[in-house]
Amino acid sequence: MNITRIHALHTEIQKVVEQIKSKEFRLIQLLQQLDREFGYKALGYASLWEYAVRGLGMTESQASSYIAVSRVLGLQETLSVTAEHATRT
Repeated sequence: MNITRIHALHTEIQKVVEQIKSKEFRLIQLLQQLDREFGYKALGYASLWEYAVRGLGMTESQASSYIAVSRVLGLQETLSVTAEHATRT
């Protein structure tokens, strides 16, 4: 076992994980936007889930997870804005 090589692999893995996190966050943002605008319907899909699975090639599990997160975060943003507005009035 070459410890220098192991550390180099570890560093590269860390970088890739950070890139994945960044890309996943962007994916969630884009799904939120498409969901709000019902863009999946314009693309011929009955639901955002169908779009994610059939249109993007995600697994059913991936589609469900990303959509759930995007909707929870969207709801959280809506509640924050509502609470902020309520405190101003």
